[in-house]
Amino acid sequence: MRNNNTLIVRFEDLVGSKGGGSDEIQRNTIKAILEFSGISKYDNEIDKIQLSLFGGTHTFREGQINAWRKDVDSKTLELMKSTLCETDIVRQLNYCLE
Repeated sequence: MRNNNTLIVRFEDLVGSKGGGSDEIQRNTIKAILEFSGISKYDNEIDKIQLSLFGGTHTFREGQINAWRKDVDSKTLELMKSTLCETDIVRQLNYCLE
């Protein structure tokens, strides 16, 4: 994660308002991906990417932030909390479960 050749992209930052997130953060994330990849795009091209990124694909299982919670029972959730929250990467990505 600390390597300069790595770009960290979180699901929550990519889904935009259609997925329960922010359109502004989604746009900034798209720009960051393009810049990191060395790809130049005009604002109208970024608009098209943003509009077509979410929905109509099989990429996102449900595409809503925290939608997984309704499919995880309390015992599994407690196990996830007790093991995953102890890892550096989960804490750094702010994915520790509440």
